[in-house]
Amino acid sequence: MVEIRKRLAVPLIAAHRGACRVEPQNSLAAFSTAREMGADMIEYDVRRMGDGTHAVNHDTTWQRQVLRELRYSDLHDAPKRAERRRITGGRKPERLETVLSAYKGSMRQDIEIKEVDDGIQVIEIVLSVLEITEFVVTSFHDQVVAQIKQRHPQVKAGLLVSSPGRIFERAQRANADYLCPRETLCTRMVTRRAVELSIPLVVWTVNRDLRIKRFLDDPAIHAIITDVPDRAVKLRSEQGN
Repeated sequence: MVEIRKRLAVPLIAAHRGACRVEPQNSLAAFSTAREMGADMIEYDVRRMGDGTHAVNHDTTWQRQVLRELRYSDLHDAPKRAERRRITGGRKPERLETVLSAYKGSMRQDIEIKEVDDGIQVIEIVLSVLEITEFVVTSFHDQVVAQIKQRHPQVKAGLLVSSPGRIFERAQRANADYLCPRETLCTRMVTRRAVELSIPLVVWTVNRDLRIKRFLDDPAIHAIITDVPDRAVKLRSEQGN
C-alpha cells in the first residue's frame, strides 16, 4: 500500500494531468503512461456535471458545452489537438470513480477540486474507493480546504496559490497540510519560510530541467508537479547517484 508522508527525503514527482505531452490530458492513457514513466503520483481535475456525475476535466466546458448543463450521457469524444504544449481532446472525460479505481494501490492521486461548492461531495466519493494514504486533495478555494479539514481532518489537503499575498497565513487559516504555489512564487525566501513554519510545499508546474533540479534539492519541497514526469524522474535518479 502506498503512503503519503508529511516529509520525504526526496520530492515526489507528480504528473500534471498525466503525461499530458504525449497523451490527452486527464485521460486514462495519460495516467497510465505517467505510471510507466515512473511518476509517483498523478494530478488531475474534477468537476461536477448537471446530472451529479463528477468528471475528470480541467475546463468548465467540453466541446464548448458547459459541463454543469450536461448529463454524462451527453458527452462525446473529440479530435485530439495541441494546446499550450499539451494534448487535449480525445476520449470524453472519465468519471471520477473510474480513475480512482484504475490506479488504486498503484499510484498516489492528487485530486484538484475545481468548484467551490463541491469539496465534501468529492471527498466522500474518494473515500469510498481509496484508502486515506492513497491520495491528497487540493483546491484554489480556501473554504474548500477548510471545509474538508473540518469534516475529514485525516484527509491530506493542499491550498493552491497562484499570486502572492499572505499565502502562508491563508494555508494556516484553512488548516492545510500543504501549500501549493505556482513555480514563479516559489522563491528561496518562500521555501525558507516554509521550512521555518514546517509547511511542506507542492510546487507547480515545473518543466525546465534547471528548475526541477533546484526543487529536487530544496528541503521545503514535498512534491513537484510537472508536464514532463519522465524528465523529472530521470533527473531525480541522476541527483540521487
